[in-house]
Amino acid sequence: MAVDKDKAVETQVTKIQGYWSAVVGRAAKLVIASQLFIVLIAIIFMVLAINTPEDSDMLGTVGVGVVIALEVLVQTVVIYVLLSPEKRLFDFISKVALNQDDNLVTLNHRWDETSGLKAIATFIQDIKNTSAAAAAAAEVTSRPSVDYLLGAFETTSVGFIIMDSDLNITYHNSAAPVLDGYNNESGLDLLFDGEDTVSDWVKSLKDKAVKADRSWTRVSNIPDDNQDKERKYYDVIASFASGNEAETVLVTVDHSEDYGQDEDDLQLIAFAAHELRGPVTVIRGYVDILLDEMGDSLDPEDKQLLDRLTVSVNRLSSYINNILNTSRYDQRHLQVTLSPQNIKTVTNSIDDDVALRANSQGRLLTINVPDDLPLVAADISGLGEVLTNLVDNAIKYSREGGSIEVAASTKGDTVNISITDHGIGMPASVVNNLFKKFYRSYRSRGSATGTGIGLYISKAIVEQHGGSLSVRSREGEGSTFTITLPTYDSIKDKLKTSSNFSEQVVRESSGWIKNHGTRV
Repeated sequence: MAVDKDKAVETQVTKIQGYWSAVVGRAAKLVIASQLFIVLIAIIFMVLAINTPEDSDMLGTVGVGVVIALEVLVQTVVIYVLLSPEKRLFDFISKVALNQDDNLVTLNHRWDETSGLKAIATFIQDIKNTSAAAAAAAEVTSRPSVDYLLGAFETTSVGFIIMDSDLNITYHNSAAPVLDGYNNESGLDLLFDGEDTVSDWVKSLKDKAVKADRSWTRVSNIPDDNQDKERKYYDVIASFASGNEAETVLVTVDHSEDYGQDEDDLQLIAFAAHELRGPVTVIRGYVDILLDEMGDSLDPEDKQLLDRLTVSVNRLSSYINNILNTSRYDQRHLQVTLSPQNIKTVTNSIDDDVALRANSQGRLLTINVPDDLPLVAADISGLGEVLTNLVDNAIKYSREGGSIEVAASTKGDTVNISITDHGIGMPASVVNNLFKKFYRSYRSRGSATGTGIGLYISKAIVEQHGGSLSVRSREGEGSTFTITLPTYDSIKDKLKTSSNFSEQVVRESSGWIKNHGTRV
């Protein structure tokens, strides 16, 4: 078999080496034949001119013109015939470059076979095939096998989850947070907030995006008060590729050690805050008594001192409330009792406190809430805490002498309450993380006090009302936080039929009761 192969190669080489001789021979034949033809025509005209002396001049002129025309025409044909094999070889090389299957169809002339041109083309084709085969072999050799990759995934502590277009889990490694028995359908062992889940994100991308990425931080696997299962915290990264067999790929990184310490610290702080609540209430009561009993007799400096003490005590009380409510919310124990309320009543309940805070910091606070706004379903204490947090936030991040406006208006079946400052504002990178627990931007860590949970718990309380909390901000120009609440008339039927009073409206608003969280 090897001898036959060597003989075939030798024959092919011989044909290739003979191609130049064939080309030269063909050219010589065509040139000689064409010149003989031209000479023959010239001789014919000479004979005619000799035999017809009376027309010799005319025949001579015509003969010269015909000979010249024939010379041009014949040489053109000769050149075309001589170059046509090279044209066919060029077409062949183009087809090889484009990986077309009918490469050799262009070399179907008999002369292509006898001259060795087809042997040259076959040689080029063999080189291409050999190179492609070598590249494919190299790729297969360098590409890790499926077993190798699966083995590598199982040795890492990072979770990998692959989901198809129906959000069914088609693969996950042992480190991935997936519920037992859910290998063939969606069953992430993760608790997301409200509608901010993987499935909701993927559904929002359908028919809109080809590729997209998203990440979540501090995603727990169980409520904080569940003692039957080990509590874990993950950062989750999702990649979406529309139409791909593995349409959604999740990577989960277990940060339980880092985030768990924060949560444990929060519980310890919550315990301490609970113990501090009593003494702070007593101090605030004594300050109020002093102001009531001695306010008229105090000189301006003493009055200012007591006002500042009141602001500090109230701010400390707000911190304590935020900490305790955050702890309750994370344990799914935060409850609000919704009843028909006028927004004006809510703002009046905090008016004196926030006005004093603004004045002590050199800010101008205006509250413009019409009396005739529709009633909303609200918990006065909870909504008052949210407004206090937002005004306090505006005070922190506005400039001395700056103005802060609180306004309210209706839009359809909702009432919107906006808190606007004209301070330092925020870039988009900060806005996107603003409502995350413990989040504080690099600028606020050194320039403003706070716990990093005020906006987190404010958003939670507003969502407990069946509403939403949003923010618009431009760096250097200020920020506007907007609370959107449904009117009481639009949800009163749901409230009256709910045993939890707020449960039904929250279920309608976010797709699930916020107290319980949402999986997938």
